[in-house]
Order: sequence, then structure tokens, then C-alpha cells
Amino acid sequence: MPEIKPRRGYSPEEAFSKSLRPYQTEAVLKTLQSWNKGSSSGVIEIPTGGGKSLVQAMLLIRLLKGTGQTGVILCLTHVETLIRQNVAELLGLWAEAPVSISCASLKSKDLRGQIIFASIQTFRNQLDQMEGRTVDYVFIDEAHLVPDASASQYRTVLDHLEEANNNQKVLGLTATPMRLKSGPIFGEDGFFDERIMAVLVSTLTKEGYLCNITNKVDEDVQIDTKGLRSQGGDFAKIELEKRASDAMPEIIDQLVLAIANRKKVLIFTCSIAHAENTASLLSEKGIPTDYTHSQRDKEARDKAYSDFRDGRIKALVNVDMLTTGVNIPDIDVICMLRPTKSECLYRQMVGRGMRIAEGKEDCLILDYAGNTERHGPVDEDCPKPVKKSEGEGEAPMRSCPFCGAVIHISLVVCPECKNILRVGDLPEELTSILSQGDLLTLSRGLARGEGVLFEVKSYRVEYPRKKWDNQLRRKVEIPKEILITYKTDKRVVRQLLRPEKTDYYAREDVATFLDDVFDTDENKGSFDLARRLIQERPPIKFFRAWENKTGYWTVRDVITLSEEKMKELSEKAG
Repeated sequence: MPEIKPRRGYSPEEAFSKSLRPYQTEAVLKTLQSWNKGSSSGVIEIPTGGGKSLVQAMLLIRLLKGTGQTGVILCLTHVETLIRQNVAELLGLWAEAPVSISCASLKSKDLRGQIIFASIQTFRNQLDQMEGRTVDYVFIDEAHLVPDASASQYRTVLDHLEEANNNQKVLGLTATPMRLKSGPIFGEDGFFDERIMAVLVSTLTKEGYLCNITNKVDEDVQIDTKGLRSQGGDFAKIELEKRASDAMPEIIDQLVLAIANRKKVLIFTCSIAHAENTASLLSEKGIPTDYTHSQRDKEARDKAYSDFRDGRIKALVNVDMLTTGVNIPDIDVICMLRPTKSECLYRQMVGRGMRIAEGKEDCLILDYAGNTERHGPVDEDCPKPVKKSEGEGEAPMRSCPFCGAVIHISLVVCPECKNILRVGDLPEELTSILSQGDLLTLSRGLARGEGVLFEVKSYRVEYPRKKWDNQLRRKVEIPKEILITYKTDKRVVRQLLRPEKTDYYAREDVATFLDDVFDTDENKGSFDLARRLIQERPPIKFFRAWENKTGYWTVRDVITLSEEKMKELSEKAG
């Protein structure tokens, strides 16, 4: 097992009384009570910095020491930093804990322990090695990252394990139990049956477990998002990058002044180019700065992170890398240069600066992205007011003709009764099957006349794509291109994806498809995308599409539905 230094030195017997804060004790007890009542899955909501790993560690101890548990307990997450933190927390309370680690980036694929800490990516490829072993409990850290798609890695693993043990218990831990498209991850439409407990940011701030937040928003120095298109439910990244770049000169001048007397500054940007440019501009201003993103090699990323953690640089710029798994308590500035419609992502960004540290009075939130106005301060628990429209008067509202609820005029689906207000050609039976986010996205596009709704009967993936060559009189392979042929209720639709192309439309097509089908915007190339499509066979059931000038089709708003949902849809339609 990789060498991991324990974080505490209590014995298991001492830990419960000495280590846990009152709300952590309550979280442990309520979880055990929920399981005893027969609940099979639930989620605990604790703000970033509130000590989720300690709650998980104590639950593991209580299960093995207090109940005589003999089956396997699986602790899943998506990054090695969280595995390190969670293992260190447990070993600090119980040095002899029967732990093993399965995580390729930690150079360990050990499944022998009774408690297995694993990355979802590595463990998914080891399912066959679990034959004959019963997994009784599954813990999922950063549970909001469990995708809605039934063909996702998490769903594949959990469905496989449940076949061997249908009494399995699943517990999610997160600071943000919501997803951008589908809303809460618990309840009727969520993956988890219930929210076992929720701890408020304001509560932990008042009790001194989290630091105070100072929000600083200059409305005259902002990244302009007016008129930006949406992609996958959030701002379209390519267009957003240009808007952000245009605003940087003025932002940098103000940022340098604002952080003059601060210690550590964590900056969130909207693209790789934006991150590198921001780091360069700050360095030119004399601020010791580095950057990290997915395209930088691991050694350079690790060095940037350790230099920031240990105080050798003042600022660290990142894009989509440090919203989870960051435990640097003395971060005292969060700078947002990444506008987002996702309240979950917004709270994760701000949460990186909320831990307490010696000599730290507060965390300064520098918001040049409009996120605070969009979502409200994270330490305010009351609902944020409806934003007024430009000019005088209240925001435009109207009454839903079906239930009478007062709603914003821009909505195409009533949030109260779920009736579609501007339908396009969306079938009525879909309203009870699709999530609120999918309904909104589809309805808006169809109402604007952008494409037609197709129901997918089957599809075929061709990689590399083959094209007829008149000179050779045969088909030849076109490398790095993927052709997806859909048989639909209306016609055959052919979609061409080119992950290696750098032009705007090719990048947008691939990014949108990845986000809709796999809940990620990380483009790893044509081979990886083709492999995932062929091996995982995501259940693509609906999309909006139109024929483009190349003869292929532009596909948007791809909807994946499980067989259960499709059966329900067929029954409603029939």
C-alpha cells in the first residue's frame, strides 16, 4: 500500500469522544439510524471544510468495531488526493484498520482489504476480481459527481455489486447535493433515496468551524455574459473564453491591489488558455504565480500544487482541477474568473477558501464572474431574491396557466406543476420522464425552431470512419473521425465527430456530445471516445438535430434514458 501519513493519533475508543464535533457525531448516528430503518441509500451534506472524511472514518470504525461487520466496505471517489485524505483520516484513528487501495495513479490495485479505498476509474476495470466477495456498504465521496446517465462508471459499478448483494447500503457525502441539469441528487428524481442530514454554512461559520467570508464584487469590472449561448446547461466555453480574455487587463490591475496583503490566492478560470494567460499576467506584475490544468504533465501539476501549499508561490491558477480534493486551510482569497450557471460548481469554488487556519481572519471572495449575484452568497441560507431586469421595475413574471404559480416569464416549464409552457414539438408523455433540466433544454431549442426532436431506436458507431475513394475504387479509413449512425422514428441520422480537430464547430460538437452523454467536457481524443461509445453503449434515446451543410447532422441536447424509464415512456405513450 502507498505510504500515507495518518492525520491523528487517537485510538478507536478515544476517537468518538475526542475527535468529532457535535454535528459530525449527529451525522454518524443519523446514518446508522437510517440504515437500521431499512434505507438503502442516502446522502450527507456537510460544507467544504466541515470534515466529511472524519465522519466517513468514524462510520467505518463503528461498522467494523461495533457491529461485527464481515463483508467488504468500498469507499469510492474520483481523484487520488481524496483517497489519500480519507485513508490518512482513518489510519489516524485506527492504525491497524484493514485497508487496501485500488488507484492506478497511486500505483496500487490491491483489493485484499476489508475496507477498499478506490478510484472509480480503476475499480471499474477490476469488477471481475470481486467475484465471490460481498460488498455490504459503499461510500461515495463528492457524491454530486455521480452522473445521471445509467451507463456511467458509477452506475455500472453499483449495478454490478447490487446483483451480488441486493441488501447493499450506499452513502454519499458531499457539500453540494445537486447537479446542474437534474437538480437534487436525492429524493424522487435523485440517485439517493434521501438526504440523511444537512449542515448549513452559516451554522459552521457562527460556531467557528469555518472562517468568515468577505464578498467583494465590483459591478463595473466583470466578465460580460450577456447574450452568451448555453452548452450542456452552462455557458458555452469557447465564447466565454473570448469574453474573459477581453476583460483581463482591467481585472488584473484591480486583482493585484486587492491581494496585496493576502497570503494565498486560488484562482478559477474558464479555459486552459485563460489560465495560462492569467498566470503570465500576474507574474509580470510581480506576483509569484503558477498554473495547473489537465493538459499539463503530472510532475508539473504536482510541483505547482506543492509550491502553492508550502508557500513558495502566492497564487495558483487552475481550470477544472481544484474544485474538489483541496485541503489548504490558509487559502485566504478565492478569485472567480469562471462564470457558471451551476450553483454546485460555484459553491465548490468558494468552499476551497472556507477552512480555518491560525492567523486567518476571513476569506476574501473576489468575484469577477457574476456568480455571487447569480447564486447568492454561500453563507446566506435564505433564498436569494429574484434578480431584477435591466431598467426600472420588477423582474417580468407571469402566472402558470395550469396551476396559477407565479413564475419568471423566461421559463418554458413550470417548476411547480412541471407543465411545459412553450412546447415546440415535444411530446406530452416526455414531461413525466425527463428531468426538469432536460425538459428546459429541449423545449427552449425546439421552441426557437432549432432542429427536430428524434427518438433513437438504435445506433451504430464506426471508427475509424470509412469513405469511398473513387481512384482506389474501395473504401478507405479516415483516421481520427467517428461516424455515429442513428436509426430514429423519423429517418436515419448520421453524426460526424472529430475530436482531434481544432476548428470551432468541431470542438463545439465534441464538447457538447461529451457533456450530454458522459457528463464531462474532457476531450481525450477520438480513440478514447470511440472506445467508450462501443464498450459502454450509453442508452441514447432522444436528441434535437438538424442537417448541416456537410450532409451530416448537428446533434444537440442528447438525452440518455434507462430501460426502466423507456418502459415507463412506452406505457404512457401506448
